[in-house]
Amino acid sequence: MTIKANQADALEAEAIRPETAAAMDGATLAQTVARLSRELAQLRSEVARLDADLDESRRLNLRAAELLDIIYEQASKR
Repeated sequence: MTIKANQADALEAEAIRPETAAAMDGATLAQTVARLSRELAQLRSEVARLDADLDESRRLNLRAAELLDIIYEQASKR
């Protein structure tokens, strides 16, 4: 079965988007798998970075809340 036949079958089953099928046009299966593997690795890296940024944001928000508590306590004592 050729890649174009596989593309048609996948599109009929709605397994892949048309833009993915277009990117596969003329590429061998191995090339497509390699490209998708690279893209997946990039996405995983981006998710890890965003997750770390989210953790840092949460840490900073907690610290800001602690500081606000201290400020309110000091203001209420006056």
